[in-house]
Amino acid sequence: MTIKNPSGIQNIVTGDGNDMLVAGNADALLDGGRGNNTLAGGAGKDFFVVYRREAGSDVISNFEAARGEIIDLVGFRGKTFADLRLTQQGADVKVDLGKGQSIVLKNQTIAGIGAANFKFQDTFIAPVAYTSSDASTLQPQEGLGTVILKGGGKGVMLTSDAQGQMKFSLNGTIYSHDSAASDVFVVAAQPGVKDYKNALRGFRHGVDKIDLRQTGVTDFSQLTIAKSNRGTINGLSQIHGVEVIFNGASGTDSNVKLLYLDTLDISQVDAADFLFAEPMPDLVPTVKPVVTQSLDKPTVTFPDALTPITIPKREPISIPPFELHPTPGIPKMKPAVEPTPVTTDPNSITVQRTFGKVTLGDESKTVNVKAVGVKMVAGNGDNTVNVAESMSNITLGNGNNVIVGDINKLTVGHGNNSITDTGGGATMKVGDGNNHIVTSGTMSRVEVGNGDNHIVTSGTMSKVKVGEGNNHIVTKGTMSTVEVGHGDNDLEFSGDMGDLVFGKDISPERLWFQHEGQDLQISVIGSKQEVTLHNWYASPSERPGSIMAGDGHRLTDRNVENLVQAMAAFAPPTPATTMLGDVEQQRLQPVLAANWH
Repeated sequence: MTIKNPSGIQNIVTGDGNDMLVAGNADALLDGGRGNNTLAGGAGKDFFVVYRREAGSDVISNFEAARGEIIDLVGFRGKTFADLRLTQQGADVKVDLGKGQSIVLKNQTIAGIGAANFKFQDTFIAPVAYTSSDASTLQPQEGLGTVILKGGGKGVMLTSDAQGQMKFSLNGTIYSHDSAASDVFVVAAQPGVKDYKNALRGFRHGVDKIDLRQTGVTDFSQLTIAKSNRGTINGLSQIHGVEVIFNGASGTDSNVKLLYLDTLDISQVDAADFLFAEPMPDLVPTVKPVVTQSLDKPTVTFPDALTPITIPKREPISIPPFELHPTPGIPKMKPAVEPTPVTTDPNSITVQRTFGKVTLGDESKTVNVKAVGVKMVAGNGDNTVNVAESMSNITLGNGNNVIVGDINKLTVGHGNNSITDTGGGATMKVGDGNNHIVTSGTMSRVEVGNGDNHIVTSGTMSKVKVGEGNNHIVTKGTMSTVEVGHGDNDLEFSGDMGDLVFGKDISPERLWFQHEGQDLQISVIGSKQEVTLHNWYASPSERPGSIMAGDGHRLTDRNVENLVQAMAAFAPPTPATTMLGDVEQQRLQPVLAANWH
């Protein structure tokens, strides 16, 4: 972003990135958001905003404590100046905020900084002097003060910043308050939906209200306020807040996520923050059918001179039951139900929506994917994912995960994972750990980090790339490629025209070839790196078609034995040997040149 006229900017407010904000000549408010920021004061009286986050680090320069400049610490509930730990570090003062978070005040002394230079807020409310030159503009105006929440949130997104550091940020529609002194956030009803996908940032406890009357919630006891860590890297939560969940009458299967409140803690949300619907009156009790008692047959007795008259018995009139028949041509209408993820228990999710999206936090779940094109993003945890349909795109954090089924694209963090692909064309990228991976489809792509991995591929044109570690790789398809890193790798090739590829730092003259039983052993001179090609001498079909060094030179399987025989005349170099001696070089150089192309 380029600002053509920076002198015209008074206040600067940014988001989740790592920013450097520099104030101008006027009084300025500098709010760097969640990132690790550098805030530089200007000629005016400036106001600096720092948010609570674990392991956060901010630098403030040109801070003028004597002028009454203030650092606003947002999210530090119950904290006071006495809770801060100030230490002198050379010409600077370090302010320890707890949980690994700190601020460095450049060119300051502890003696010059006091409680008056710090402000503590639960949620950020900007000072009037920095947001308006006319206090009347802060009065509630017609059309202001009401914000309708109607979904649009898309979970969290993992991206990299300008320095290449990975960071999480909220994605999709993010609601916030307008310029009114206080706001009412109205949660619009979404019949049949289990997750309203409302994300609200900047809710002010005790100032704003959340209107739940459209949803039919009548009491705070019908809600669950749950902590939510939605984006965690290396154990540090970058996106955190609380979920407001309506407790359905039929257990967890009927629960509805109404909204997510960003940066808040559970203690910052109570019943006074909500507007509830009026309770419905009790239903009129069911009236039982009226039963008419049958009377005795009446008899009238007259004096003896008269003949008694007996009222004759009459048969009761029977009226056949009245039946309603549907009018022909008008189909019977069934209520429309929006398809939603179906759960069988709190730790199990079934996704049945085509091209549906699922976002999970740091938790361990069983997810059953039964729809095409599902996109799933989960945090750290030990998850089990069963994929029954194609075109899935799954991203999991660190943990010991089990993934089985028709995998299309899979990204997994560090951990010991078990992955079995039954589809075709899977692309997998897995972090460090001891992983067990099996793929059977054509053109599968598997890339793992450092660790002890067991990988089996059986499809045509598969590619495997491993980092440092002790890896066992079995590839059974035609035209398969294995790229090895630094470590000890046992390979079993079974298929025509395979390729073994070494890293960019491995040149042909560093590779030493030996005949070991039925195997071919390749050592890297100057390291402990080894590759064992099992059954090389047992059958030509157990050999890769070529071996490629890091500089692009290739050695075909037909020429390998020329190097084995030439090198057999010398003792194998030890791992401490960095280069061949003069005699070895003179004898081997012509052989290397003739066979590597």
